[in-house]
Amino acid sequence: MLAGLAVVAVAWRLRLESAEILALVGGWFALSHVVHLKYSIPTLWVLALLPVGRGAREPAASALRAVAAGVTFLAHVELAVLLGAGTALYDLFGARGLPLRTRVRRAAMVPAGLVVAFAVQAAVYGRLGLPAAELTRQLLLAPAVTVEGANFGYPLFAPVSFRPKLFPASLVVAFVPMIWRRLSAPTRLVAFLHLSQALVAIRRPDPNHVDAAVTLLGVLAVLAALDLARDRRPLARARAALPIRAGLFAAGALWFAVAMAAGFRVAHLGAIVLLTLVVLGAVAAARVADWTEASAGALAAALLLVAAGVVNSGADRLRAGDDDSQGRAIAATVAGPLRDCTGGDPRVWVVPSPLTLYSHLGLENPTPHAAFWYGFASATGRVGAALDDGSVPAILQVGTWPGAFAPLVPQIEARYTACATVPVEQTGDLVTIWTRAG
Repeated sequence: MLAGLAVVAVAWRLRLESAEILALVGGWFALSHVVHLKYSIPTLWVLALLPVGRGAREPAASALRAVAAGVTFLAHVELAVLLGAGTALYDLFGARGLPLRTRVRRAAMVPAGLVVAFAVQAAVYGRLGLPAAELTRQLLLAPAVTVEGANFGYPLFAPVSFRPKLFPASLVVAFVPMIWRRLSAPTRLVAFLHLSQALVAIRRPDPNHVDAAVTLLGVLAVLAALDLARDRRPLARARAALPIRAGLFAAGALWFAVAMAAGFRVAHLGAIVLLTLVVLGAVAAARVADWTEASAGALAAALLLVAAGVVNSGADRLRAGDDDSQGRAIAATVAGPLRDCTGGDPRVWVVPSPLTLYSHLGLENPTPHAAFWYGFASATGRVGAALDDGSVPAILQVGTWPGAFAPLVPQIEARYTACATVPVEQTGDLVTIWTRAG
């Protein structure tokens, strides 16, 4: 809701017409997804730094950069650094008609705001007894050097849902010369901010992290479409023989392929740097000309990548058949033993999955927890109390206990009895039915 309101406010500040506002908000809802409150920050950042009105003039523009960077740093360090980098890139390479001195000063205000915010935190935590060196280690060094949990290897050609299909191409399409030259300053800012968040999905290419990284995709897509619709300049075509024009087309497609390889085939956090450098090459080329044939080649390659993702993911679904075949097979096998063990009581906790067993077996979850995540250990106290007071009559364990569930295992073994252990031949799962002892 907060992110959506920020998008409406962006439309108001851009003085869009009613139909354009509807397009912007509709496009944002269709293409973007805020998976957590913190990912509303990018839309708020755009609203704060939108280069229109006072926000495009000094000294407000520089001051807003420092304030946005500092406040965001206090809320979320990673987003502050990423969005700050995107803003600095816009100031240095995307701002139109500004003297170099002004662009450099604005770009420098972002790290200045970050430094001030860190100094304030260091002072406060120092008064509370936390040394500055330890704060630095926890706040900056540890997140910067660790890749714990990273699983590089973006599914470029077989993404699992529509946002992952669009995301890689969306990072670079705006920078294709014949498009970049026609984008307004606000759209260019959004393009660099969208690019800067790519690290979230590069590091963790699962659907949730990709959804987090596409927070600004809907805004970028609609603003870019409006800019292109308003621009009436004809495209400049190369005055050259067909083989040369075909070569330019191939060069554009190759540029796109290099961008994708740099960003999504390099298993290192430095992938975002490589991707940015490739993109800046197109920005530099756009200063010279439209490069229409090369731009067309890049757009054709982007379209081909998206189409390949659509075709391959559709084929995977056809090969997989019923997505819930595991749940149905387990339900068919354990229905009888479960009924014998529980006497038909529907209050059974499924641990850890598939959660469709609740519906297949007509069960009711007796706890407020449906799944187990990496921070589940923080909830073990409440779950343990429910196990003690008898409000969880039975547990259906599929496979082994989740790692975060380990602290509760002794408690279960002390209060519950393994009523039945049922192998499921179709899936290879071993299901244990635990019931209250006595």
